[in-house]
Amino acid sequence: MHTPARSTFRVFLPSALLALTAVAAVSSPSCNCDDELLSTPGSLRGVVCSTATGAPLANIKVTIVDGRGKSHETTTDATGVYRGERLGAGAGTVTVDEGNLVARIYDVEIDPLEEAEIIDSTCHDAEPPPPPPGGSVSGCICDEAVGSWVAGANVFVLTATGGVVVTATDEVGCFLLEGVPPGAQVLKVEKGAFFEEHEVDVVVGQDRALPVEDVCEPTPLPPPGDVGSVEGRVCAPDGVTWLSAADAFVVRSDGTRVATSTDVDGHYHIDGVPVGDQVVEIIKGSFTASIPVTITSGVTTVIPDDECQLAAENLHIAVVTGDYDRVQEVLDDLGIESGDVDTYPSSVFDSAWTEDLLADRTRLFGYDIVFLNCGLGDLPFTAHFFNVIPEQSLQNLRDFVSQGGSVYASDWAYYVVEKAWPDFIAFRGDDAVGGSAKVGFAPQTVTALVVDAPMSFALGQNSMELHYPLSAWVVIDDASPSTTVYIRGDAELDSGTVLTNVPHTVAFRPGSGRVLFTSFHQEPGINPDMQRVLQLLIFEL
Repeated sequence: MHTPARSTFRVFLPSALLALTAVAAVSSPSCNCDDELLSTPGSLRGVVCSTATGAPLANIKVTIVDGRGKSHETTTDATGVYRGERLGAGAGTVTVDEGNLVARIYDVEIDPLEEAEIIDSTCHDAEPPPPPPGGSVSGCICDEAVGSWVAGANVFVLTATGGVVVTATDEVGCFLLEGVPPGAQVLKVEKGAFFEEHEVDVVVGQDRALPVEDVCEPTPLPPPGDVGSVEGRVCAPDGVTWLSAADAFVVRSDGTRVATSTDVDGHYHIDGVPVGDQVVEIIKGSFTASIPVTITSGVTTVIPDDECQLAAENLHIAVVTGDYDRVQEVLDDLGIESGDVDTYPSSVFDSAWTEDLLADRTRLFGYDIVFLNCGLGDLPFTAHFFNVIPEQSLQNLRDFVSQGGSVYASDWAYYVVEKAWPDFIAFRGDDAVGGSAKVGFAPQTVTALVVDAPMSFALGQNSMELHYPLSAWVVIDDASPSTTVYIRGDAELDSGTVLTNVPHTVAFRPGSGRVLFTSFHQEPGINPDMQRVLQLLIFEL
């Protein structure tokens, strides 16, 4: 039998605590301070990786023997991490049991009130597997309703294994989507209210080009001497949050447009703008700006950065409060004035908002966006021993979105979405039982992928960490093909089961408006990436 290698790990007490201990020992020699200090528990965190691949190992048995000789058993999570809490201080051991392999044993020193850490030296980044053979799809996307090419659209294919192959159209509306699995696929294109699908037969090593749509043949520009250019930036009402993928355009006298989209820092540049007095129109979701400019032949007119703000002009917002989310703080941070927002107080046991807002069709239809915070009162939706929510109130909400309104709901407010639109999101648990999707284990941190190309472009990255600190969170199993998925990642359930690559933030269009749901939300300790995503989602409505 091989003797396993042993390593020692120690976390030292702060010098102030050691000094305090020494003073206490001198001043009170009979207080048994050493015993009292040793009786104060510590903790331990470690990670286990494969000696062959360096990848983290899930569901590996770990036995911790603390400084008092007490044995604690645990297992590694989906990321290879294990933890031990309330461990007796002193010299201990950690044994990693990999089944048929020789157990690994580590020496560890557990100090009171400190967290010892064991990092497995075998951990390293695994070599990525080679991409499976595939083909590509290319083309240019035309919005036939307005006769113009669609720039900055999300172009994607959902694979049979649950993956997503995604890209975006460029500034003239064209794209190349590579790495598409072979066979019959459905190519989806989405930008704002625009959505279309194309059936394509993909062949390994070949490109499938979409047919050219004549209705969007380029309109000849005016003679070069009669045009100039304009450039500027687009930001939120706060004046500092730059917005990508916003539409920027000028309408010519014949009704056609010269258009572009903003880059990751909110910049845009429009060529071929007729000379004279023009208006640059900016649209991002429900937010707009109209900027008058005077165009000079052959000259680029620069709009100052301090004129970048989109406005919530004529935009009316309703916020239903909740115990665990404060989306109103996100709105406030973005510079949306409180005068544009009506607040409907609510909590877990206060559901008066359903009568005040949903049942009052005239009042509901006076808003453009309705925000539903996690922890609002949803008893009329979930509790059978109360009066169930009237079907007319649900129909009012459906009609509101069908006719152009938007709804934003987070986490525990999910059942409002489930009752009104059951076919777009497959929440975990029994759809007929309110609250059964609240099974996400917490606290946990999820390494997630940003699978929506415009969102990834705006963030400048395609991955982020999602932190779920509260007692439980709502888990999505899957979403319908017509639902946009912004963020995917694993989800550990309170049962210990780990779901892989499930949606965390989604949106769908049951009509002219939009419904957006996110499992994470505004809360204490939110990280900058989560904060940025929540801000960007406001401009998807």
